[in-house]
Amino acid sequence: LPYNHHLIAHALNNLGVAHSNLEHFDKARECYEQAMKIQLSSFERTKDKHLLIAQSMNNLATLQFEKEDYSAAEISFQRALDIKLAVEGLDPYSNESLANTYNNLAMVQLRQGRFEEALANFERTLKIEFSIGNAADIASTYNNIGGVYHEKNNFIKAKCFYKKARSNALTVLTKKHPSIALYKHNMEKAREMIRKNKLRKSMENRDK
Repeated sequence: LPYNHHLIAHALNNLGVAHSNLEHFDKARECYEQAMKIQLSSFERTKDKHLLIAQSMNNLATLQFEKEDYSAAEISFQRALDIKLAVEGLDPYSNESLANTYNNLAMVQLRQGRFEEALANFERTLKIEFSIGNAADIASTYNNIGGVYHEKNNFIKAKCFYKKARSNALTVLTKKHPSIALYKHNMEKAREMIRKNKLRKSMENRDK
């Protein structure tokens, strides 16, 4: 095969994933960058090849996220998103890959404390997931939105979204599933913070 054959790029992507799983991050980055170099050098830019480039970019961004290089991860996730949005025939309202990228961008922004931007991208994720109808994914995004409100110390809203997450998940998962346990745990944490806040306010009013 010629050095720039798309199958070599595919193999490099897979090798990068393997290195990443083993936490060989520098080797993984080299593989992803080589894969993208091959993909970008191709003169034939079909829909599928554009999506492969976006996947390589997404893999690199995920690696950067795991290394806590959030600025670089955001740039790479955004480039992956831009490529996907530019692909003709890709429905921006019902494409699972787009939902994943919006979710990834939101996670980066959440880690950076940019809560309003994170919420906006989680809402975009949710809109696509509703059009697809995957209850488990919807539940996960509700949980993520709850996490944003939890970080903002809005525990009442956080509890509301954790409850939505659990309710949606229960339509497709058993009560013993780890996700159900997670959503219930998050609800209890939010409920405990609400209780503590009420107690604190009560004590403050008593001291006046």
